[in-house]
Amino acid sequence: DGIGDVCDPFPITPFPTGVPVITMTGSSVTWTQVPGASQYHLYRGDLATLMRGGAYTQDPVTIAGARRFCWLSATQVDDDYSPAAGEAIFYLATSDDGLTEGSLGMNSRGEERPNQNPCR
Repeated sequence: DGIGDVCDPFPITPFPTGVPVITMTGSSVTWTQVPGASQYHLYRGDLATLMRGGAYTQDPVTIAGARRFCWLSATQVDDDYSPAAGEAIFYLATSDDGLTEGSLGMNSRGEERPNQNPCR
């Protein structure tokens, strides 16, 4: 758009190839298909935990709002989880070609998001 991203309040940044784009409607979480993907993994995380320690994929055993939806053939999940008042959750999705799980995408610094608690 002609404005350097450092100075631009609304930089145009294309979505990386192979990283699903997530949308939500009510309790339905939907993401875009990725060419070559035979399945997907969806991760729900607790935003406060992410902000404290940077864990994008969180352990559902120790973090109440965290959950992994693994080995999905569809690009949609119904998730009726509601965080407590004042809390927030987020979702990240990855593609999988049957051999390798794809990227969680890049953070705001342009660094690859680590997957500390992947589907296995």
